[in-house]
Amino acid sequence: MKRTFIAIDIPASSKINECLDTMSLRLAGEKIRWVDGNKLHLTLKFLGDTGEKSVDDIKILLKDLTQDCSAFTITIRNVGVFRNMRNPRIIWLGIDPCSELMHLYAEIESQISRLGFPAEERRFSPHLTVGRIKILENKQALMQIMKDFQEQVLHQFVVPGVIFYESILKKEGPEYIPLGKYRLRNL
Repeated sequence: MKRTFIAIDIPASSKINECLDTMSLRLAGEKIRWVDGNKLHLTLKFLGDTGEKSVDDIKILLKDLTQDCSAFTITIRNVGVFRNMRNPRIIWLGIDPCSELMHLYAEIESQISRLGFPAEERRFSPHLTVGRIKILENKQALMQIMKDFQEQVLHQFVVPGVIFYESILKKEGPEYIPLGKYRLRNL
């Protein structure tokens, strides 16, 4: 069994790095586990424990599916939180929804469910998780960061494809191993 997910890699960006540095400096001392800026990705589908037969089926499915999807541009902007400011748990960078991204997500959801993986119950909210909050004493500092980066474009790039990953959990953080890379059409 492998712990797997399907994602879009986020290429390096000086503006995202500046944002992450600002957050870690202003929130120093808080109990926040920061995501490695070199491992940022947009998860399209978390599959969890996946048997070898399913891994092979997913590779075939993604190869076929991506041939029917065109490359598109993603815009990353804003800093926000999940749950709410009274009880923030996740700090994220927002991704502007676009029809191509929503179509790709819907196709993956539909096709993967045919392999027996349950469909996601929550509405797809494209974002990049950058911090997991255990305890946050200074909510004002986080609110100021959100205000400072409001409506700022942090990165914009053409999505070349999707990656099927295995995630190996380690004490020092997860290790992501590509099981397959699938280019979108028109690239």
